[in-house]
Amino acid sequence: MTIFSLTFVLFSCNDSETYADKLDKQKKDIKHFLNKNDIRVLHDFPSDSIFGPNDYYLHPSGTYIHVTSYGNKNKKATQVPNTDVTLRAYANYLGDTIPITNMGQSNDQNWIEFKYGNSSTYQGSVNDASYGRGRYKYELMSTACTLPLEYVGDQGEVSLIVPFEVGSKAQQTNYKPLYFKRLRYNIIKDDILYGTN
Repeated sequence: MTIFSLTFVLFSCNDSETYADKLDKQKKDIKHFLNKNDIRVLHDFPSDSIFGPNDYYLHPSGTYIHVTSYGNKNKKATQVPNTDVTLRAYANYLGDTIPITNMGQSNDQNWIEFKYGNSSTYQGSVNDASYGRGRYKYELMSTACTLPLEYVGDQGEVSLIVPFEVGSKAQQTNYKPLYFKRLRYNIIKDDILYGTN
């Protein structure tokens, strides 16, 4: 009986997926996605700021960034002083076709808010994950979403591939990379929301 129990425990341990296994699976999933979509990985941000249709810059964080539109660079977010920013996004987990999106919603109560330069606002809470803005922030928001603000201005739009270890609370819970097909920024300054589309 003891031998049977020990054998059962050993086999059970071998079946459980470790964190290293999850990272390895994610690496394969991202590589498959890059190959399937003919994505060319750039290891430096384009010096002329021009992205080809399938070019993604691999940021040191591990986030892949493609700038679709730089928006109004005269209205850029700053970290000092903090700038209020809202974003809308259309995203899905790699390998999943079900979108998570607040992109088509004109109701700004569902837009994700954060303060650029205040990292404590860069994550959602599982306690707020069941409704509107809280749900989208829990599912989508992470430091990775703030990285393109170094390059784009108001109404700037990007596409991202975000690994789970630098991703949202939901990503870190589910151990899944997230693909942002579209992510658009609205820069708020002097209590004026620039761009409401």
